[in-house]
Amino acid sequence: MGSTPAHPDRHFYSAHPDSQWVSTHELLYQLSQDGVPIMEIYSSSPAQGFESELGQATVPVPADWQTFESEAGNFAVQVPPTLEFTESTQKVDLASVHIYDSFSEERGSYTVFYLDLPAESIADPNVSQGLLNSTRDGWLNIIQGTLMEERAVSMGDHPGGEAIVEANINDLPVKFKIRYTLMQNRYYQITVGIPQDRAFPAEMDAFLQSFALLKDL
Repeated sequence: MGSTPAHPDRHFYSAHPDSQWVSTHELLYQLSQDGVPIMEIYSSSPAQGFESELGQATVPVPADWQTFESEAGNFAVQVPPTLEFTESTQKVDLASVHIYDSFSEERGSYTVFYLDLPAESIADPNVSQGLLNSTRDGWLNIIQGTLMEERAVSMGDHPGGEAIVEANINDLPVKFKIRYTLMQNRYYQITVGIPQDRAFPAEMDAFLQSFALLKDL
């Protein structure tokens, strides 16, 4: 926070709370008073020179991969032959979150989770995008993650998105690439995670892109 000489006890400016986000976005405008910034406007897109990790071309699924299906979750994904999921359920607010998770230090993390939102919450189709984003933001709050970049990715007729998220998990800096969608009142999120100093391998994109429903909702 800062103050001006004319008003030494008055606070005019609070820096953006997310220094990581600021480091990847261009400062477009800054207004100062008495040498103290009181307003800053940043580009909503990553700064020039920032290399996006989203939007990769379709990655073919390797021939030796296997199909993992969840009848309860009504989805299937393609996975490496040695990857095994651990299934669990967590209660978050009023929803039960069903989680399929696999982690190894060498490979990183592969996760699919879903939860059913109250049916009345999707009665108005105009609120679907807001509901999608707020559910994703609920996950961000849980892991205390930072949304670094995102883009819209529809799945059929259903709204969805793809994003890069950074966080500290057990004091280790990690990054996640996620895909998420709202299909009627069910929210799905497919997530891969690795240390921040590594690049996402092609097999992680193949996993993310392979998500499909067993039957239409």
